[in-house]
Amino acid sequence: MPGGVDLSGRRLYIHGSDTEVLATQGATFSSASAGPRITLGRMTIRATAGTAVSASNNGALELDQVTLIDAGSAAGGSLQLRRSSFGDLHCTTGGILRVEGSSGGAIDSIGCAVTVRASRFATSVTTPLLSLDGGSVVVENSTFVSTDPGTDPLTILHTIAGSRFAFNSVVNFSGLDGTATNMSCDVGLDVSSSIFAWHSSGTPPLVGCTAHDSLFDELVPAAQIGSNHQANAAAMFVDFNGKDLHLSAASPARALGVAGIVDVDLEGKPRPNPAGSRPDAGAYEAP
Repeated sequence: MPGGVDLSGRRLYIHGSDTEVLATQGATFSSASAGPRITLGRMTIRATAGTAVSASNNGALELDQVTLIDAGSAAGGSLQLRRSSFGDLHCTTGGILRVEGSSGGAIDSIGCAVTVRASRFATSVTTPLLSLDGGSVVVENSTFVSTDPGTDPLTILHTIAGSRFAFNSVVNFSGLDGTATNMSCDVGLDVSSSIFAWHSSGTPPLVGCTAHDSLFDELVPAAQIGSNHQANAAAMFVDFNGKDLHLSAASPARALGVAGIVDVDLEGKPRPNPAGSRPDAGAYEAP
């Protein structure tokens, strides 16, 4: 359909029935004008010489149980992913990007509203997992892991009031001290209730802002901890070597988080547990 489809006044849902959809050039699926919402479900989307999905000019795309083999982009449009997987996501020019219950590689954004909840990010190369500049940012109940010692995982700059990074686990499994920076951020970003076990002695661990009610690993210089806590990374989790980031029975992350921010964890379990207590730091609430 080289001329596209006019969906004026309509909504469109395409159920892929676990099939693969591809285009050799351009965007496999795109929404390029204001109006109806397009939902894509249960499919793998591939673009051999382009972009898998694209939302621009106030267009909107929702992905539910979708695998993006190639990049997704939002430029002045809205792109939402639920229960999906992706390689890279890009957002520019006032776009809206929401990622919930999904897993992938990296997000980069300039001037967008970005929301990330209950998602998992991983890399094995020296590249940021989040690179966000401008706009509103909410990142909660998510994990960010790498096996590369030189990765600076998180850059979140120039956010607007109300932006926050809370109840996340940021962990490096390389076992090598690459003196990386745990996070680069501005004072306008509230960073709390998170675990930073990036195995880096870089000073300071956060550049530009200060975390509170959070847990750092033993490589971070003690003078940088302030009101936070510090412990050996292996003591924080059920099985650090096995990459199980659930909290151990004696984890110092227990009852360390700030109440009233979230009411569930990455897996949808109630926070805090038990009710009325103080929630645990990191992406997982202990049983």
